[in-house]
Amino acid sequence: ITVRQLQTFFKQPDLEILLRLVGKGKRVDPNQKIIVLQTDYFEKLQELLKVTPTETIANYVHWRMTSELLSETTDRMREIQFEYLRDAFGQKTPSLRQELCGDIGGRTNNGQRYSYWGYAMANAYSKKYLPNEHLEEVNSTFQLVHSTLSDWFESELQGNTRRMASQILASIGTDMGVPDWVKNETMLDIFYNELNLAGQNHFQDHLTFREWQFDKEMFKFFTESDRQLWTDNPLSLLA
Repeated sequence: ITVRQLQTFFKQPDLEILLRLVGKGKRVDPNQKIIVLQTDYFEKLQELLKVTPTETIANYVHWRMTSELLSETTDRMREIQFEYLRDAFGQKTPSLRQELCGDIGGRTNNGQRYSYWGYAMANAYSKKYLPNEHLEEVNSTFQLVHSTLSDWFESELQGNTRRMASQILASIGTDMGVPDWVKNETMLDIFYNELNLAGQNHFQDHLTFREWQFDKEMFKFFTESDRQLWTDNPLSLLA
């Protein structure tokens, strides 16, 4: 459906105002076609907004933002946040800091998750632990094992057993390494363009990063694109 049709079906929130705010002034054509997921959410939202005071909504937004930022402040605040998550949602152990950083991400147009810090982390990891000569050595070893097994099948097996074993061996391949863009410094610079971290205050840097991340997401939302940044989290590609 179009943005205008969605607004006709559901009066709240005002989509023109909402999209203009998140798009930093960019105007969305009301005839723009969109895909609407979870329409029952919009249906229930209409009734909820009718009976919820504005002050309550403002408090919710305020404390939701506070909760998102607590882990980027002090150790004591992280302890308090974990105590809340433990009591409210049954979380057993505190989240690891490296997992929190690596999980800051979004989704590509096909629904795959990716990590905003994952690109930089994958670049640093691959340069340190996955040099090309190591990948070539592993690949050569695989090819040697593959060739040796093939020769053994030919000499030691017969009939259907040899045919089936050879078919299975032929179906085994190797797909190791990392995508070219992971080690491409130019692509890395382009991706993190406009992200300027002072390096003096972690909390301020985190706010700067989240604003940059939000702009990235909104740019993707307001721009038609025919290419994917990636199809999976680069941290998974390197696992």
